[in-house]
Parts: sequence; C-alpha cells; structure tokens
Amino acid sequence: MRILYLDDNDYQRQLYTVYLENILDNIEVFDESSTNNALIKLKKIPNLSLVLCSNLKDGRLSEIYNYVKNNLMQVPFILLGQESPDEIPVLSGFKSHNDKNGNIKLPISPVAFRETILNILCPSRFSIAVVHAFKKIRILHFYRFNKVLCNVYIKLSDRKYIKVFNQNVLYLRSDVDKLLEKSVDFLYIRNDDFDKFHVSFSKNPFLVNTSENRSPEETAELLAITQSLMQKMVINLGFTKEVAELAEVSIGEIIKLSEVSPSIFDIIKNMRKDMNYIYDHSYLVAVVCCDILKQMKWNTPEKVRNLCMAALFHDMTLKNPEMAMIQDQSDIRLKYYSENEIKEYLSHPFEAANILANCDFASPEVLDIIRQHHENSEGQGFPNKLHPSRLSPLVCSFIIAHEFVNEIYKTDFDPALKDGIIDKMMAKYKNGNFKAPLMAFVKEHGAELSVR
Repeated sequence: MRILYLDDNDYQRQLYTVYLENILDNIEVFDESSTNNALIKLKKIPNLSLVLCSNLKDGRLSEIYNYVKNNLMQVPFILLGQESPDEIPVLSGFKSHNDKNGNIKLPISPVAFRETILNILCPSRFSIAVVHAFKKIRILHFYRFNKVLCNVYIKLSDRKYIKVFNQNVLYLRSDVDKLLEKSVDFLYIRNDDFDKFHVSFSKNPFLVNTSENRSPEETAELLAITQSLMQKMVINLGFTKEVAELAEVSIGEIIKLSEVSPSIFDIIKNMRKDMNYIYDHSYLVAVVCCDILKQMKWNTPEKVRNLCMAALFHDMTLKNPEMAMIQDQSDIRLKYYSENEIKEYLSHPFEAANILANCDFASPEVLDIIRQHHENSEGQGFPNKLHPSRLSPLVCSFIIAHEFVNEIYKTDFDPALKDGIIDKMMAKYKNGNFKAPLMAFVKEHGAELSVR
C-alpha cells in the first residue's frame, strides 16, 4: 500500500510518518513538505492507496485536493489538522466526492491514529493478518546513543523476534556495526514501549547517553568514538575528511583557549560529557561552516575560528537539549514547555553571547553570529527580527549551516534525502547575503540542483 503524505510542518510530518510506517508491514510512505513535489509524485506513484494532507501554509491545499478529486477518484483524501473540512471552503462537497474521504483532528493518540487509518485502508481488517506486537525503528538512531530504556529486538520473520539490546544496559557502537554488516536496517521495540516513549524522528527518549559510573578516560574514549562516528556520517553525506578534520582541529584549539575561563570551560566539559544533541549539533554545524568557507575560498584561520567558536557556544545556555532542535519561535513544540523554558529558549542567543563577551578570545564577529543565529531571510526571526540586509555574509553562512544540520539530523543522515533538504533551503536563501554561501554549498552538495 502506498500513501502520499504532504505536510509543511516538519515536526508533525516526521511524527506521523513514523506512525504510518508502523501500521502495516506493506505500507510505503512518501512524505513531502513541498506542494510542487507532491503534485509530481501524485502523477508518478502507481496504485496510490491514500493521500494525507495538512491545511498548507502556502494556500495550495485546493491544488492537491482537486488533482486527487479529478484524477484519482477512488483514492481517499484525509485532512490532517485541527480544522474540519467544513471550515475550509476549498473542500466543499468533501464527503460527497468520495465517501472514504475524512479528517483526522489533532492532537490524536498513536492508537486512535492507527485505527482511523486502518478503517480507511482495510475496512475488513479483521480478516487480514494479525498486527504485529512490535514497531520498527531505524537502526541509525542507535549510533547516537549508548543505552536503551526498553528491550530492543531484530526481526527474523513475521512471528519471530530476537532480543539484541537489554533494557537499561549499555551497548557499544561495534554492536550496531555488526548488525549493519548483516544488512539490518531496522530494529524493533514492543508496541507498548513505542506508545510509552512517543517515538519520533526528532525525539527518541527510549535511547539515552549515560555518563553514570564513567571515568574521565571512558568519557574521553566515548567522545572520540562519537566524533569519529559523526565524521563518518558527514563524509557519507559528501563532505570531505579534510573539512571534518579542519573543524575538529579548530574546536580543539578553541577548547584549549577556553581553559583560561573556568566558567566557560566547565560548560564545555559538561556538553562533552553529556554528548547530547547540543554537542552533536554544535560539532556538525562547525563542519558544515568549514565546508562553506572552503567552497567560498574564505577559509582563513580567523574565519574558521570565528564560525567554529560560534558553533560550539551558540546553544550553551540551553538546559534542555531538546529545545536546541527548535529553530523557529512559531514552532508548535514550544507550547509543550513551561513559561520559564520558553523564556530561556527565546533569550538564549543573547545569553550565550553575553557570557562569551567576558572572554578575551571571543571576537565581536563571533558574538554577532551567536546573537543572530535564529534570524532569518524573511526578517521574522528572533530575538530582533532583523532585516536580512543587516545580516553579514558570515552570519548568513552560519544560518545556512545551522538549518542544514537540523534538517539532516532528522533524516538520520540519509544521503538520499540531502537534495530534498537543499532544494527546500534554496527557496528560502537565494537572495541577499545568503545567496553566495548557498550557491557555494549547492555547487558542492546539490547534485543537479541550481539556484533559481
């Protein structure tokens, strides 16, 4: 069964794509954030079983719906969101066009979501195969962590699963390597654990990094393994070993510089010890920044140091690493945090810059990059809603690197999805001081894409 799922809310799309992939074994989900790409896929995907679509911010819901109504008359169309079809004029006559059309109102539990989709896809589902008691998780998730909070299995057949990782037990990168060598793409957890931990691409709380009972030597070894892994992942994405090593050397030099400031050095030590998203993300942003500098022929020692320093420190005041995954103040995930956490998030560009301003080794350019790393090309970023003309080329380079890392992280560093990320960024960053670094990045990494 093939499902096209169009949703321009990245967090929402990633979450419900995971749910869709786990409803039946033979489901193939084509998820899209671009209306243009979705229209192309509607024309190309054979034997489509279902179209799932949110009320798109670009106002083009009618184009998707009318194409399905006029050309795929037997394919059910499901509206996903807080509105009902009756509230949206372009969906007039929604149920009369196809009695299987419907809507899924959010928020919704995984169980209710599954039942709704099954009612549409398999109205006689009690005659189909029994739904398995396990949910699949992409194996690449496990590389970034070292402990599971529930039992994890591999699938040998529809009825046979074998435990590979025990609950609350540390595992090694080599354990994951061995599974990959056997062409294992997915690991599995039980349905009740899947629901309990609310698994999604951007949040896997059944996986953790733990520093308990870890000696400084063990911490250093695990950090080296983690950085080696991240280096391997970015090289698989098309970045050179030279660029990855340039970033690593620069970060090492910056850490050495920070030793003269105990408060800053303590922050770095804690980031490296925790090895959570903030440190991974900071390291990877530094690598992508170095790549852009190299393509721009800007890779002077000063510029490399400034961008790597900004990468290392830009999120250092965030206490909750999950908040580092949020890029926009309008992100719906913010509503799940307390008032104090939201205040901390919205002020963190200034807070981080203010702490670093007390250090002799941080230049004014580094402080500007940190203060402005959540500004954007529409002039609607935070904390100051700066017009893009006020953002320097170096700040723009950092913003591009920052967004690319955030997006590729969500895909488990899948090289096949890199062009889609770049294509989406091209629509946002093709003007002003964003254009030159973006063009340099696209030239090296965008395959056949070109700035339009």
